[in-house]
Amino acid sequence: MTDFSSLGLKEELLKGVSALGFEQATPIQEQAIPALLGSNHDHILLAGTGTGKTAAFGLPLLQGLDPQKRYPQALVLSPTRELCCQIASDLTKFAAHLPGIKNVAVYGGASIGQQIKEIKQGAQVVIATPGRLIDLIERGKIDLGSIENVVLDEADEMLSMGFREELERILSETPEEKRTSLFSATMPAPIRSIVAKYLHDPQEISVIKSDASRASVDHQYLMVRPRDRFEALKRCIARESEIYGIIFCRTKDQTREVANQLSQEGLAADAIHGDLSQMQREYVMDRFRKKIIRLLVATDVAARGIDVDDLTHVIHYEMPNDGESYVHRSGRTGRAGKAGISLALAGPQDDYKLRSLGRRLPQGIRRIKVPQAKEIVQTRIERYVDELIAADPRESLFNPAMAQGAEKLLELSREELVAKLLHREFAAELLNADSQAEVREAEPRSARFEKRGHADRGRPGNRPPRKDFKGSKPRFENRDFTQVLFGMGKEDGVTKPELINLANRAMKGTRFPIGAIRLQRSSATIEVPAHIAGELAKRIDGKVL
Repeated sequence: MTDFSSLGLKEELLKGVSALGFEQATPIQEQAIPALLGSNHDHILLAGTGTGKTAAFGLPLLQGLDPQKRYPQALVLSPTRELCCQIASDLTKFAAHLPGIKNVAVYGGASIGQQIKEIKQGAQVVIATPGRLIDLIERGKIDLGSIENVVLDEADEMLSMGFREELERILSETPEEKRTSLFSATMPAPIRSIVAKYLHDPQEISVIKSDASRASVDHQYLMVRPRDRFEALKRCIARESEIYGIIFCRTKDQTREVANQLSQEGLAADAIHGDLSQMQREYVMDRFRKKIIRLLVATDVAARGIDVDDLTHVIHYEMPNDGESYVHRSGRTGRAGKAGISLALAGPQDDYKLRSLGRRLPQGIRRIKVPQAKEIVQTRIERYVDELIAADPRESLFNPAMAQGAEKLLELSREELVAKLLHREFAAELLNADSQAEVREAEPRSARFEKRGHADRGRPGNRPPRKDFKGSKPRFENRDFTQVLFGMGKEDGVTKPELINLANRAMKGTRFPIGAIRLQRSSATIEVPAHIAGELAKRIDGKVL
């Protein structure tokens, strides 16, 4: 690894870095810092969570500031207030020995008046969430006309949270002549679109490794109906002896619901999401790192910045929308040579995603069965017996009370002793297991259609346009078609029939014809009637072209 002193940083910044205890640069810092210091090119930097991205862009950014200019020279955009505050805190520490350098964090949920005051007092760096920055722009309280550097941190998350319009508005307020650095863990089609529009001949730096493809990660999935998802999750957790992991949900409301249900089941779980204050977030994370909490329920956005090496499990409560998100999540387990499990709770509609992942992951992804109640109790009995056999009772035998108890137990036969011991521990659990209904395995949708003998027909979008009641002309004959962009393509293993199925599932209950379909490497377009294009794009997180 490389020392920070060899990366071209000025002495004042090296002092700040050293005071924080940093000596050697991480891979992204080693590559990004000299590149950002040595040229005015735009950059795309691909790096996962916990790689040291803030120092990678923050140190070069700070080195290029003029302390005599008391107005914003650099802008850092981040998706969440938590990340916004963390970046501001880190930059303040890095700049501890740079006199006259100030930054201001602007984000929702805090006093906008105080933020406006700090901007007026003079700050060279603005770290902002898109929504609050737009608010300041519209109030005329901030001028981005002198911005020389723009950093888009966690760009994929900003777009997945729906900040596309805000990003474009903000970038349009900045000068044409500026340097833009885009940091992202994944590169879905919407990110590539932003790159093509706003970055000029960007240089790419990547330290993304296919962590999820490591042999130490066992990729598993089970297929259940949505109504059985939590019960399946609970049983999978109960089957494990020492689980320590992150459960990924799609929304913050879902994280709260799942965490509350797990807690009611007596499991050590808590949620982390955007509605928590920084103090609450730190409290939850401290308990998780100390393993007081064994299960952390989080959204992708809230989990950014969480870096824990010894996770045994990553659980996808619902399948993510794209393969890159799955890989990024799953790379959090199986680190440092330890075994890890990535478990997806898939639904019947996820079969095309699973097939795509199976092709993408060298070790594949295998289907497992939902543990039934009696199987879980059987596993617990076996574990209990193994632990009992492995126990060392020698010290206890010298305790008079223990010796007296042992003498009474010796009056029982071997068979009686074993029966009583197991009955006391597990009789209630076995009785409860007998009363629990089995969780039925779900069937992939594609399999259902294949069984009916019409896998490539039988979906509305695959049928020829229907005729009207007079039987003279196709119902949709005179309607214009519009292209809708999908954020997945050939590299994701998607086929044209799967795109048709996805469009039909998204617009369930609406009959419509489908025109030309074009598959690209990382994206695809599908032609649909113009009057439904906007709704389809909204439901698939796509874009109307």
